[in-house]
This record gives sequence, structure tokens and C-alpha cells, in this order.
Amino acid sequence: MKRIVPRVLFACPAVLILFMGFASASPAQVAPAPGAPVLPQGPAQALGPGPAAITAPGITPGAAPAVVKRPVIGITAGLLPPDVSGGFTGPEREYQNADYVAAVIAAGGTPLLLPLTADTAIIRQHMELVDGLLVAGGPDINPLLYHEEPMPVTENISAERDTYDLEAIKVAGELNKPVLGVCRGLQAMNVAFGGSLYQDVSLKGPVVKHSQKAKRDVATITVQIAPNTLTETILKEKTLTVNSFHHQSVKNPASGFVVSAQSADGIVEAMENPKYRFMLGVQWHPEGMYLTRPDMLGVFKAFVDAARK
Repeated sequence: MKRIVPRVLFACPAVLILFMGFASASPAQVAPAPGAPVLPQGPAQALGPGPAAITAPGITPGAAPAVVKRPVIGITAGLLPPDVSGGFTGPEREYQNADYVAAVIAAGGTPLLLPLTADTAIIRQHMELVDGLLVAGGPDINPLLYHEEPMPVTENISAERDTYDLEAIKVAGELNKPVLGVCRGLQAMNVAFGGSLYQDVSLKGPVVKHSQKAKRDVATITVQIAPNTLTETILKEKTLTVNSFHHQSVKNPASGFVVSAQSADGIVEAMENPKYRFMLGVQWHPEGMYLTRPDMLGVFKAFVDAARK
């Protein structure tokens, strides 16, 4: 009998795999160790199907498993001002809230943060790379972009975001890529196509409270959904409650857009353009409610599904 030489191939605290080097010895020539139980000799028996033989319903054995495509959803970035708390001026930082990322993943998409740039060629390349564009919330839009002078009620603006967001929306529309605008994203969508804004909702007249102090997952206002709209198709309701974190809003809707939801005071809460495959803006923040509200997750699912097609 040839001498058996154990060779360790892989080891961990719970697993030790040995390769037994039998050389030319046959099973019948291997003597059991003293005191070891004697096992019956004979042809090798199959131990049952291995992992390769286990297939999902409808999958042909041996075929590669079906892979569900996760559309790439570009999310516009925010810009943090330099940090001066340490006694010196730090760098600007680009970021985005984690809720947007989590909501896109939960809806079946792959989120990708889009860095800010004023280079139109790069912005176009961004839009060509992604399957859909999510325009996130953020600061006020410069009134000069919709041909108004700034009023005292206008707050912080970001020229970098204005430049990127408006150009990205236009190019995405040109390429017919699905676009979802949230809060500022709805307003940017309107301005990009020639609409205007109320620099503060109070300028419209008596309004309900649109800048809530409650948590982001708490609904504080009621909106009415217009019939026969994409918004109604997605939300499947005529009336629903939503959160509210804004002080600007759509004044004159851009040409081709349909107001698909309004709050009790007449403020535009959703707007869409049926000319495009999917172009929808909502004034509330569905990403802040998607964990507890299936209808809010449904907004992201409809968007991601459109990007998948």
C-alpha cells in the first residue's frame, strides 16, 4: 500500500479540507486505521444533486440564471459649503441624502451620484450613461433664471446646482430618459422648460404650512390628485396626505406640463409632461416616507420601471 500524505487545501476555525494523496492505490488496497469502523467497499455512490442541479422554476438545468437588470439611476449632487469650524477653511463637498439612495435601491435601481459640473459635454455624457435621472431637493433657484429679480424672501441659492440641474433635465428630456424631480427637482424641471416660480409661497396668498417642523416621515398636508394622470396611475388615490418641506413653488407651469396634484391652497404639488416617456415632479419628499408608505415607494418603483424599459 502507498503511504497516504494529507495535504491541507483550505482551513478556517470551522472547516478543514484535506486532500488525501493515494497515488496509484485503489480503494480496496487502503487499510482502515486501527480502531476505525470498517465501511463497505463498492462503487462510489452519488450524494445527490449539487448546487448546479438546483434551478429556479422556469430555468433550464445547466443554463445561466436569469439576471434582472437594475437600471442605473443618476442622482444629482448637493454642495456643502466649506467647513470653517476648525479655524481654517475646508474644501467644498458634494453629497446627497442617504434616503434618496436607499429609496432607489428599494425600488430596484442602482443609484449613481452625479458630480456637479458646468461642462455641458460632461453633463450630456452623464445623461447618456444613466438610465434615469433623479433631481433631488436643495436650495432656492436663482430668480434670474426665470426672468425675475430676487426678492427678500429668496434664500440661499447654488449657482453650481442651477447650472447642472437645468442642463441635465434638458438633455435627459432630449434623450427621452425618465426624469423624477423631488421638491427643488420639480421646480428645476419647470424652470428648465420655461416656467416660473413663486419666490415664496406666501406671495400666492393665504396658504397652509408648507415648511413643516415634524419628522420627514410624517404627513402634514393633504393633496388632491388630478384624474387621468400619470400621478393618479402611480398613487391610485384621488386624495392623500404628504410631508412638506419647501417655501418656493411653481407659479406658471412650463408649456406642455400638466398640473397633476395640488394642496388645499392651490399650490402645485405634482406636475408631469405626457410628451415624454416619464417626466414627473412632486413637491413633497417621497424618499422620506417610502419605508412606511407603499404608495411613496410606488413613486420610485414606477420611475425605476420606466428606466428599465
